[in-house]
Amino acid sequence: MSADITEKYQRVFTFLLRLLRVETVTRSIFNMSFKSQLDSQLFSGNSETKSLFHSFRFFVQSFTSALTNYVSDIAIGANWRTFISKLKRLDRESRARTSLTSAVRYDEDDTDEEGDEGVDVSDFDHQQLNDVFSIIAYHEATLDKILTACLLKSRHRAARGALNDMLDLIFSFARFLRRVKAGMSGEKVAKRITELHSRWQQSMQLLVDSLRAMDEKGQTRQSVLSAQYSDIFDIRDEEIGARTKYPGVRDLLIRLDPLANQYNSSTY
Repeated sequence: MSADITEKYQRVFTFLLRLLRVETVTRSIFNMSFKSQLDSQLFSGNSETKSLFHSFRFFVQSFTSALTNYVSDIAIGANWRTFISKLKRLDRESRARTSLTSAVRYDEDDTDEEGDEGVDVSDFDHQQLNDVFSIIAYHEATLDKILTACLLKSRHRAARGALNDMLDLIFSFARFLRRVKAGMSGEKVAKRITELHSRWQQSMQLLVDSLRAMDEKGQTRQSVLSAQYSDIFDIRDEEIGARTKYPGVRDLLIRLDPLANQYNSSTY
């Protein structure tokens, strides 16, 4: 692999590792939320603070679930399945051609059974499926689609910044719960949770607004990439249907927009 392709893989893997950490932290928040000792330390009979806390926790979990499912199913899953499906189809076509050529050659030579070993198709080099340079180009195009869908391109700076802020707030929320000490005043607890909630609300709205702007301006470039390579590679996303013909940030917007509206309309 070229240095450029390796760097793209590294960006994707770094992002995935952070998502795994966020998932783990979110589960820990859920577990800590239902400890009776924490409940008494945090709220001390303050039902308003308790309601705000559990509502915020719910939205953190919903956001994490929406984001990780999107990345797994659409941003990486759909694009990678399409890539692998195309390679497998080329592989089958190449094996069929190889088998037919071998059969014709053996028939012409009237080969006996001892010499009927032929070509071991398991040793067939996938670079011979079509043209090595076109396959490399298709591989890189697939990585570009994944980076775009994961908001890892430089032109996604605003959306990625808002997303990173939200992930950082999840970590801050977890650290706050771990550091809660007996006797902490209800006012201090309420102030900190309200602060986290306010920052979360701002980042969520910025993320959704950025995704909406990207969708309206066509900055996901999914259609451009598909048009560029479709004649060569016959790119299709049949397994997820026409609705997501160009898997990208529109799917993330569909998942997060209702969540943002619900979050903004909630009263604490």
